[in-house]
Order: sequence, then structure tokens, then C-alpha cells
Amino acid sequence: VSTQSTGVAGELVSVASHVAAHMTLSAAMGGLSSTLLDYALNKKVQVRMTNNGILTGLVAVTAGCGVTTSYGAMIIGAIAGVLYQASSKLLLRCKIDDVVDAVPVHLVGGIWGTFAIGFFAYPEEVEIYFSTGSCGVFYECNGNGKYQLAAQIVLILANIAWTGGLTIIMYMTLRLLGLLRVDREMEEKGLDISYHGGVAYQLMAPPPMNLPEEYQDLIGSWTRNRDLTRIEEEDEEEARKDATAKWVSDTEMAEQETEGLVRTSPSGSYGATESPVTRGDKGKPRPHNHGDNGRSSQRISD
Repeated sequence: VSTQSTGVAGELVSVASHVAAHMTLSAAMGGLSSTLLDYALNKKVQVRMTNNGILTGLVAVTAGCGVTTSYGAMIIGAIAGVLYQASSKLLLRCKIDDVVDAVPVHLVGGIWGTFAIGFFAYPEEVEIYFSTGSCGVFYECNGNGKYQLAAQIVLILANIAWTGGLTIIMYMTLRLLGLLRVDREMEEKGLDISYHGGVAYQLMAPPPMNLPEEYQDLIGSWTRNRDLTRIEEEDEEEARKDATAKWVSDTEMAEQETEGLVRTSPSGSYGATESPVTRGDKGKPRPHNHGDNGRSSQRISD
């Protein structure tokens, strides 16, 4: 659609094109600032932090995408990414459970974006969009900038009072009625299983079944300590190899420290036999083969 149209239609097309551009710029800057800060703090790039930085940039510019400039949108998005990182880490420090970071993205991003209009509202864009002579404090518009900033603060407080008040009333009522939470057994089992009869996400690779239980636990610990939402196939294989190598190492060490070799006879009984390692004349280890009617003995650790 051409932006050279005249009159009201042309102005609306201009606003629409600015909105699209400003949303894109702010989202990009939000993702970039969040990613750079994440790398500076943790020496790695986490996809979820980048994605949520993009979302926070989008949320922040939503309120003012039609009245700011391209530079203003970029600044709003960049600050939004930093605020996301700070608020997300604050929730963790306060031990508040927000698994999808809804508060940092939507609450913090929304408050910042609404407040930012008081600084970045451009007079010409405001005139086209609202037909008023207001603007942000960074621009000159007959001294109205400070009033616009004050109006944004009032709007933020009004929203907090309205949504916060209704939310408290609703959840306190549910709590009094005993409907706020499910029982402990259902919570530990998971609502996907309890309510919907299935698991929504495969969060952990299953341990191999051919290893002893303690080494299966090792794989479970390895996967739980990974900073991943989903364990990839190669990560599962790496965990399997690590646990298997430890099992083999522990088994060989236990055998060398044991004077007798424990093996299984054809009848299924266990018994001790000669040492698995005999020494040569110069003290070098020399393997000693065991057989039982042509069958190899099975070595296990005590």
C-alpha cells in the first residue's frame, strides 16, 4: 500500500507503517540487549532469555508504537531487555515461582512501556494519532511534556489498583472455597497426568535399563543439572556413556582390590575363585583366564 496517499487515509497508512516498524525494532533491541547481558553475566547464550527479551521489547513498545520515533522504539526495546533480565533474576532470588517469566515480560515490560511514553512521545506522531498537542518530556510541545509523563504515571497506578484489586478478590475467594490449589498427590503427579491422562513434555531422557540402579540415578542427576528444557538425543547418549564408563571403572577397581573373583556358575550359584590378576616375575600384571566348561566367567563387584 502506498504511503503517499493524502488526507485521513494517508495518515492512517503512515501510522500503520510506523507501528509495524517500531514493533520490529523494539523487539529486535529487546532480544539483543537481553542476549548480550545474559552472555556478560553467564558466559553463555540461553535461547529462552533471548526469546523473552524479544517478547519484553514487544510488550514495552505496544503502548507507544504509534507515537514514538524509530530511535525511541529502539531505546525502549533495549531498556526492556535489561529490565527483563533484572526482574527475572529478582524473582528467582525472592523464590517466586514464575516458570514462564510472565511477570518480567508482561508486568515489568508493560509498566516500562507505559511509563516510556512520557519521555518518547513525538509531537507530530501524537498529533496524527490522537489529534492533541501533547508529547514526551524529551520534546517541546508548549510545555505539555511534564503533564504527559504525569498522565502516564496515573495510568500505571490506576491499572495496578484495578487489576491487582480484582485479582486479590478473585484468588482470596477461591482460596476460602478451597478451589485455589489441587491436592498434594495430584500436584506431585502433575496436572497433565491427573487432569488430561498424559505427559505433555518429555523433560528427561529415560535412563538405560541395562545398568545398575545407582548408575541410572547418575544419569538422572546428570540430566537434571543440565540447563536445558528438553534433553536432546546426543545429550542422552553422552550421559549414558559417562555412567557406563564410571560403572566399568568402579567394577574394575573393586575387582583388583578383591582377592577372590566372584562369578556365576552354570547352576546359577555364586562362588569365589582365584585372583583375576596374577603377577609375573617382574611384578607386571598378567591376566588370568577363567573358564567353566568352556564358558566365560562373569565378573561382578562386591
